[in-house]
Amino acid sequence: MHLAAAVALACGLPELALARLDAALPVAQAAGSAPMWNDRGRALLALGRAASAANDFRRSLAVDPGLVATRFNLGAALAAQGDLDAAIAQARCCIADAPEFAPAYPLLASWLADRGEHTAALALLFDAMRRWPADLSVRSRLVDLLKSHPDAIVRSADDEAPLVALLRDADVDAQQLTAAGWLQQARDPGLARLIGADGHAEDPAALASLLNARPLALELISQGLPPNRTIERMLSRVRRWLLLSHESDRYPALCRALAAQCRLNGGAWPVPADEAAHCRLDAARSICDAYPDIEPAYKPQGIESGDVAARLHAQYEAHAYPVWQRITRRPPQGFAGFCGPFRHASSPVPRGRPRILVAGCGTGRHAAQLASAMPDADIVAIDVSTASLRYAEARARALGISTISFACVDLHDAASLGGTFDHIECGGVLHHLADPEAGWRALMPALAPGGTMRIGLYSALARRGVAAARQRIADLVVPPCDDDALRAARARLLALPHDDALASVWRYTDFYSLAGFRDLMVNEHEDPFDIPRIARALTALGLAFLGFDQVDPDIHACKRALLAADDDADLAGWAAFEEIYPDTFRAMYQFWCRPA
Repeated sequence: MHLAAAVALACGLPELALARLDAALPVAQAAGSAPMWNDRGRALLALGRAASAANDFRRSLAVDPGLVATRFNLGAALAAQGDLDAAIAQARCCIADAPEFAPAYPLLASWLADRGEHTAALALLFDAMRRWPADLSVRSRLVDLLKSHPDAIVRSADDEAPLVALLRDADVDAQQLTAAGWLQQARDPGLARLIGADGHAEDPAALASLLNARPLALELISQGLPPNRTIERMLSRVRRWLLLSHESDRYPALCRALAAQCRLNGGAWPVPADEAAHCRLDAARSICDAYPDIEPAYKPQGIESGDVAARLHAQYEAHAYPVWQRITRRPPQGFAGFCGPFRHASSPVPRGRPRILVAGCGTGRHAAQLASAMPDADIVAIDVSTASLRYAEARARALGISTISFACVDLHDAASLGGTFDHIECGGVLHHLADPEAGWRALMPALAPGGTMRIGLYSALARRGVAAARQRIADLVVPPCDDDALRAARARLLALPHDDALASVWRYTDFYSLAGFRDLMVNEHEDPFDIPRIARALTALGLAFLGFDQVDPDIHACKRALLAADDDADLAGWAAFEEIYPDTFRAMYQFWCRPA
């Protein structure tokens, strides 16, 4: 019976595991009951019953105090109840008693970070990475921390070697490390002085020499987009000096890195006329590879029709989006673990391999992330852009992912795919349609009974800065809009003073690539939502709101404190909170729902 319960837990069926353990425990011998109490606690914790889980873990430890995993689980239950101090104490005891118990390190680091001790969390994860360089949990948690709190690197005692290793790791998305990496470089007063105020780089020759000799700087340039205007401006000035000084042959590593950067950003950086002229005259020089084609192959064709779908298709054929190379791989969680608290207890368990639909997959990054997280699922990813699908298929092959089937299908025709799907993902797509609610409605017949949806929609409140910035460049991007027009529009926004409200668009990673800039600032159609509109759509479609996903825990805590409300599935409460903090959903509303 215990073995059957363990299998149920492994399959993500905590209710079944709990029932089997309750049947087994009365007949278990006291000496053998410690693992059962531990597994019963795990099942309760998976069901959100943290206090009861903690009691079972304590019962397990009373029988066998030496169970390190149970002590670790007790820490998780305490953290779930909000007692971080006690959770951290338990995790530290685990590490003291069993330094080779790897699972304790990333979880302890998360709790330290939740308590604001980001430097201590970073040191712990760097230590864990040295011990277990192939551990996906350690590595992904380290990447997450460096992305969310890049300034922690400034106070870190570690040198640049761990960051170089991460940037070169095929299982890490290098873009998530660029902010931390450049902050680490700026710890050197000499380099910080050469970068200069706002990236003006008054001595580009000395800066080129320094960058050419630094492995971390070269990886940052070649592997990820600049994290801010200062870094882009500094690198573009170095590029200019290398071209106009005819000294580029002395800096081969830097020239290669800048060429890789140009491929990444799609030629987004401004190209002054004198630099363009030098490239035409001496195109064989290696530094010229760091510049876009002066005569681009893409010549936009004007689309006179008011058909939104036709204009969007042309946009994404010209600028497949998003541009990406790698994903940060995480320990597989399987379909049950992925759905976790958002899948209703009464939902039927999929027979065989779960089916997931990604409606509007673009270049396939999100589909690849899902496939990596759920190797037990079959994924169908659809889009109308053949250029985006070619990109998606190439990246999936490069990553060795074989569980995604790509198809050129309009999401309005999702029902034609055959069968139904246990889960549907549609993020960043509906708000680009002429009628977003109609597109959402078209997905409903493809959803299996008891299935779930995760929807991503732009927030009208959070996008006010983007909308205002679009007005500032409207005269430069009159359709048909070519790459030169996009570069000119970027240059105008880059020239804004720091205190201009419109400079807020610099915070978006998309701003630093041409395809990203096109999607962010010159999209053919965008119809953002607010929370009341989401509520109306859910009601009209017969869907129940389950909760927002990927919202910072600090925001949840702030909302509860401000509104004295604990219900995170209360849309009215979220609407009130967003009115006070309009940047809450700056990236997107991302939420789960299911048939009511």
